[in-house]
Amino acid sequence: MVMRQIETNTVQQIVNKANTKRDFTRQINDNDKRYTVSVLSIYKGKNPSLDHNVSIKVGMVLDNDLYDSIGGWQGRDGYYLDANVDFYSLDNALMVARQYDQEAIYDKVNEQVISV
Repeated sequence: MVMRQIETNTVQQIVNKANTKRDFTRQINDNDKRYTVSVLSIYKGKNPSLDHNVSIKVGMVLDNDLYDSIGGWQGRDGYYLDANVDFYSLDNALMVARQYDQEAIYDKVNEQVISV
């Protein structure tokens, strides 16, 4: 019997990662921008596997060229899954983060969280 390998599409890969409630970032658009800012909440709650709209929302983000990545992380109030935009400039990233009432941004070069 020959086993076929089944490929999982990008939406399902992201949803699977979110359902494990682990920290991750999935780059959508390749770029060399340094700072990542969350600008769209896809999910916030205790258990993303119970929200059947997550896959629809992830698909909509992937179909839109505005976002550079999707990231998930465990926070104080539950699990977060957001669409992100990347910036070259720290000042621009912080300005946008403040507009979106974010607590932090991510520096991809130094691999560290920067408080807003």
